[in-house]
Amino acid sequence: PLLPVMTDGRTAVPALIDQRMAWIRIAAGPSVDTVFAPTSPESPKTWYWRFEVANPRTGETRTASEKIPFTPAVVTQLSPTGDVAWGRTDDYRIHVGALPTGPRLTLVSNASPVPVAESVRQRAHEVARNGMGVGAYRIPMSRLVRAGDIPTHRPSWTSFRFDGRGRLWVGRPDSLHSIAVLDVFDSAGVLLGSVPAPSTRILDDVVFWGNGWVILPDVDTAGTPILRRFAIDESRLRPSISTSTP
Repeated sequence: PLLPVMTDGRTAVPALIDQRMAWIRIAAGPSVDTVFAPTSPESPKTWYWRFEVANPRTGETRTASEKIPFTPAVVTQLSPTGDVAWGRTDDYRIHVGALPTGPRLTLVSNASPVPVAESVRQRAHEVARNGMGVGAYRIPMSRLVRAGDIPTHRPSWTSFRFDGRGRLWVGRPDSLHSIAVLDVFDSAGVLLGSVPAPSTRILDDVVFWGNGWVILPDVDTAGTPILRRFAIDESRLRPSISTSTP
């Protein structure tokens, strides 16, 4: 993923320290400190398939797990000021600022879970029974996975990113796509409005969000690497928002 760069010039390197997610924040000099993501409760066992996988060379078995599609997730990011922002996708509350006394800001919306199209559920079931693309998982998962394991609804939101001006863009799904709509909050937590997402990948880690534009690495129909650039229409941020075509 891209290394986040904060408004004061620091950058941050994601790390796993003592089994906790963290960011090592580095300034010129160099000056280094570490900020941890909040410790969240253990994910419910109903979010995962767990099964035994045999090593073909040694015969030894190990426990493997795969997350069940459309189940909730805990999402964390760094803000442009270096604050930790986090939330759980089955509760539309995104907290900014991991302070000992609690978050500095909490963004709240009343969006509801979204039904998953039956064709999408069936495809997710087929992919899971074929091992989620991992050859060694195919046989144990074909025995374990049942159609009823796949949720009928997606969580109310999927992911979020900050732009260069500190606004928060939150992805919401529809029945066919993981991200179909972007809710936009200003740096004070005020909901500015919503806009159709120009790509389901617009909130990926490899996408760069600037002050007034977004750059998405992609490939064209011939497989040639390209960059897609989207402009944010600043004149329409209150009360409505739009993005340009590529």
